[in-house]
Amino acid sequence: MDLNMVIEILSRSSFKTVGKLRCTSKQIQQLTYERRVVDQFRQRNAIASGYIMQQRQPLSGLTTLFVPSTFSMSLELNDILPYPCTIVATSEQGLIVFESSHPTNYELTSFHVCKPTTNQFQALPDPGSDYSTCKAAIVIIGVDPLHYKIFRMSYISTWLVTIFETLSLNCL
Repeated sequence: MDLNMVIEILSRSSFKTVGKLRCTSKQIQQLTYERRVVDQFRQRNAIASGYIMQQRQPLSGLTTLFVPSTFSMSLELNDILPYPCTIVATSEQGLIVFESSHPTNYELTSFHVCKPTTNQFQALPDPGSDYSTCKAAIVIIGVDPLHYKIFRMSYISTWLVTIFETLSLNCL
């Protein structure tokens, strides 16, 4: 099959189909990562890609900004995420894990997972620890249905690892 025809088919396919096609051959898998294929796919599909930047400023506090890549839709994260919140982890698939003050008890911290492209939020169970988060990561296990694990590490005099898994949570 002509290479341009394959690129055209890939650019008109869904994420799910492209994911399945990547498993068919090494050539197609490599092709899906080429710049011209990715740019054409972004032009035809409403996707958000870029990076998230969060910084603390002395007078105005915490600023969160989404910097879109070429042909990407933009996201106003300040309209989506509660203020103030701290982003502790993100995934390549676009999920954001953040912590913020608990709505009723400001001494406590609550954790959430957010899918900003659809404005979906999910509260995570209380980790049951007074330790502050040192490191966190989110790992996507599967996309249909969405299945992920969140690893949270905290430290005072010893390391504590908390793992949240979607098998025990409602998926986004």
